Amino acid sequence: MLRRRTLLIGMLAFFLNGSMFPSWSILTLSSIPKAHAVSRSIKLTGASYTGWNGTNPGPPITVTRGDSVSMSLVSGDGAPHTFIVDVDKDGVIPNPTCSIDKCSPQFSTSTPYPFAVDFGPGTFTYYCSIHLTMMVGAFIVSDFGVSSSPSSLTIPQGSNANSTVSIMSLNNYAGAVTLSATPPTSWPPPFFGVNPVPISSGMTSTSKLTIYVPPGTSQGPYSVTVTASDSFISHSTNVAVNVPAPSFTVSASPATLTINSGSSGTSTITVAGSYGFSGTVSLSATVPSGSATTMLSSASVMLSATATSATSMLTVSSALGMFSVTVTATSGSTAPSTLVAVNGPDFSIKTSPSTVSLSQGSSAMLAITLSSVNGFSGAVALLAFPSIGGPPVTVSPTNLQVPSSGSVSATLTVIASSSGAYSTPISPGSYTITLNATMGSLSHTETIPLTVTSPSSGVGILASPIVIGGIVAAIAVVAGTVYVLRHRPKTKT
Repeated sequence: MLRRRTLLIGMLAFFLNGSMFPSWSILTLSSIPKAHAVSRSIKLTGASYTGWNGTNPGPPITVTRGDSVSMSLVSGDGAPHTFIVDVDKDGVIPNPTCSIDKCSPQFSTSTPYPFAVDFGPGTFTYYCSIHLTMMVGAFIVSDFGVSSSPSSLTIPQGSNANSTVSIMSLNNYAGAVTLSATPPTSWPPPFFGVNPVPISSGMTSTSKLTIYVPPGTSQGPYSVTVTASDSFISHSTNVAVNVPAPSFTVSASPATLTINSGSSGTSTITVAGSYGFSGTVSLSATVPSGSATTMLSSASVMLSATATSATSMLTVSSALGMFSVTVTATSGSTAPSTLVAVNGPDFSIKTSPSTVSLSQGSSAMLAITLSSVNGFSGAVALLAFPSIGGPPVTVSPTNLQVPSSGSVSATLTVIASSSGAYSTPISPGSYTITLNATMGSLSHTETIPLTVTSPSSGVGILASPIVIGGIVAAIAVVAGTVYVLRHRPKTKT
């Protein structure tokens, strides 16, 4: 009996002793991360001279966003203290913003303080607003993030496509996350390759998302919402889906034809369906008037889900000059087109020199050369005229017969003075000469720069044929007079 009484007295003394002295030496922090948000009980004992639980900084507290935390706060030195979580990260200050921060009541013995972890993820600071430097610690909130790649898909009617959904551990989150997807109405539920997705601390896990667009879906943008959640936390991301209208394209190969005189050229026209197009496509070819004759081997082609492309052969004959054939493919309101460039029989025009400079009262001549291209032959008419105020020009001959694979020449003459005795020469300045060469619908134009300059002092006047003629006549008269005077008979007195 005495032994039992002694034991009871000893236990009571130990309990009283523990109540009278700081308890941080025997209290522990329960903050082991769980797989998902839970209720957590955490005990902290604070003292101004030793910090929280006997350390400064205090022990790190790790929780998960969505947790319910129940703090048991004890003053280890009998002094008043507070427990603050700096949610808005404005620093360790004596007057925290408690509408944002987590702020416990002031306590000098002990107090409970429950709160929800509705912030983060991230690393925050917990502290005592009375003892700012001695009572601080790290408050770590873990979470997970969700994203998709690609975040935008183009899926034709009756087809599917994949996007990878990534779940990222934030601040050492660990657990299993369940995925769900909300597609547009009438679409089948998307499929996840892995679900639920296990997440290891500090790691990223993925699951392949397959989205199927049923046949008959209208063209336009859509969105599939992907949600990742555990028992308490939920995050979402969107995958944009573009459903294109069934369509087709048209192309030509080769896209350029060189056709010699008397020959023809061919190009393969390909019509290719896209995004599930099915139907009949009509083909037409147009050229500038008089340029060529065209023919398509098939005036229409049929496309389907199995026959996604078809061809027609374009033949170009009787080509003349350089031009383009426009091939148009039409089905309903859709009418894409493609161009086939044609280099047919033609001629080139060249002048030598390519520019003219002459002084007032003088003239100049240029050589015009017409050359056959791609076997061209035919009669070409020439016409030249100056710009306003410029000197008159003439071409000789005005019609040339260009031989096949050969060339032929004409002369262009420029006269920088008006006709008639003592007339006023062309004013100095810059002009142009326009030279046209035409055969039927085929025409080429050459623009020749022309400069008329003032003659050097006295030279222009002396160079004038009229002035020179007058001087010569005057010299002849004077010479004749002198001769007559010298040789006339002398009279006797």
